[in-house]
Amino acid sequence: PEVHIVCHTETPSRIYDILSTLREYESHTQSGSIFSRNQWERSILLNFASALIKLDDQWLAEYFDKCFAVLIRRAFANSRLEEFIQPGDLVKVLGHIVKVIAPNAEVVYNPFSGMSSYALHIPKGATYIGEEINPLVAAIANLRLYVKGINGTVYNINAVNDHDYDANLIVSTPPFGLRVRPSDVQFPLERVFTTEALVLRKCLKRSIPAVVVVPRGFNFRKDSALSVRQGLIESGNLDMIINLPEKVFSNTAIGTSIYVLNPKHNHKGYVRFIDATKSFSDGFHIRLLDTDAIINIIDNGGEKSKLVSIDVIRENEYNLSPERYFSEDICVPAGMTLKKVSELGDINQVPAPAIPEDGKFVNFGVLKNPNPIKIYRP
Repeated sequence: PEVHIVCHTETPSRIYDILSTLREYESHTQSGSIFSRNQWERSILLNFASALIKLDDQWLAEYFDKCFAVLIRRAFANSRLEEFIQPGDLVKVLGHIVKVIAPNAEVVYNPFSGMSSYALHIPKGATYIGEEINPLVAAIANLRLYVKGINGTVYNINAVNDHDYDANLIVSTPPFGLRVRPSDVQFPLERVFTTEALVLRKCLKRSIPAVVVVPRGFNFRKDSALSVRQGLIESGNLDMIINLPEKVFSNTAIGTSIYVLNPKHNHKGYVRFIDATKSFSDGFHIRLLDTDAIINIIDNGGEKSKLVSIDVIRENEYNLSPERYFSEDICVPAGMTLKKVSELGDINQVPAPAIPEDGKFVNFGVLKNPNPIKIYRP
């Protein structure tokens, strides 16, 4: 049967801009993607339209976010674009934190916004502003905002540069470990920074509430992360750090932490550490956060939550690894410091005979198996 589809919008220019970006991507894409031409044949479009027409409006309103996530994962199944999608359980946790620290925020700024998942949990009536360097991702994010009726825009620009939007809140998951050199930015930068360090520096500069997800190594690295951690501590804006399990993201197995900044938090002189590394269940390729358990710790505390004074953090050279401050059961002799092996230096694997004379070596079971010796360089 013939199917007619009528679409009405009060702002057609925005839809046209999104469509032009999608069509431009379609002309350059390779087969295998949902955006390739052979998948947009007339019969497929008609079947898809028929299915949409039969959907109940109330059902679609309730499950749109889940349907959108499934469609996007299907679209990006054969590309690396899946890295622009935030896990739904992580978004739920960050959304709860936002309600706690900035319930009345009027402008929410999201550098490295990706698909703009965080826009779904901003305070009601707030304006959302995202920055995304990939034009296709920015176009789909704008389409998502439009369908959800969210007042906001995702700009197709590089989020490493500093743009002031008079925001009251910053939320972000920058690409982990991406190195930014002074020549890459439009503002003075004295040395190489990582993207997560630059985003937290944006937050520090503005002194406003912020929620930023970083790789766990940011907690103790001695590179640009150290000066940023020191600034966060000395400013008094750092509210809490939440350690998450490994494998939360589908494109990396590394552990992550949530940095929560709130200039008006109620434990001045202290930073709250939360250990949520065991709050998960195993899913397909990823770990699903136990969001209820994590939110309960955030709201009510417990044995997985601990306040640590700034003086103690200074004594630990601004190391912000939560596990360090949950290690009271380990007796550390006087004059010694408790450290993880990964904090001591680079671990280099070399063949057993090539032991350098200028370094110490740690040998794990060399008498029982032929594995390479791990060499520690101070």
